[in-house]
Amino acid sequence: MPDVLNPDGRISNDPWLTLDDDQSVPSATPVIVSLARWQAQRDALLGQAEAVGVLIENTENLDALPRDTFDGAGLIALQFPAFTDGRAYSQARVLRERLGYSGTLRACGEVLHDQLFYMLRCGFDSFEMPANLKPEQVEHVLRTFSVAYQPTASGPRLQRAGSLG
Repeated sequence: MPDVLNPDGRISNDPWLTLDDDQSVPSATPVIVSLARWQAQRDALLGQAEAVGVLIENTENLDALPRDTFDGAGLIALQFPAFTDGRAYSQARVLRERLGYSGTLRACGEVLHDQLFYMLRCGFDSFEMPANLKPEQVEHVLRTFSVAYQPTASGPRLQRAGSLG
């Protein structure tokens, strides 16, 4: 299992197991399933697994989903297939601001240290730890900005332009 980076800079082992759609659900392990499987089997999955997360491809349009779509999901993993592909930023904002998702939101794939602050601002609070990322880089990025000028559902506190504190 990959390591996971938390916004406090802590790196931990990832307890979540990603399942293919045809794999059976182990009872004592938190699992991540596809959006299609979640939509088709949500109640059964919640009854079988320790916890259930949902993997959402960055090509999915979340705008048409009902607000309760992710009720019961303990984690939602959004894909960054390339660092230049920012669709998961928009998905994160939709999940937090329109769908009201308050569970763990994880960035997976091409997660670069200089994008962490912006991911936090969009609502991510967990990150797959890229092999090339060093803990000291993470600490630096997480300390670089303490205020922001645009309101979002999460992230550092908002500060008015021109104010000193």
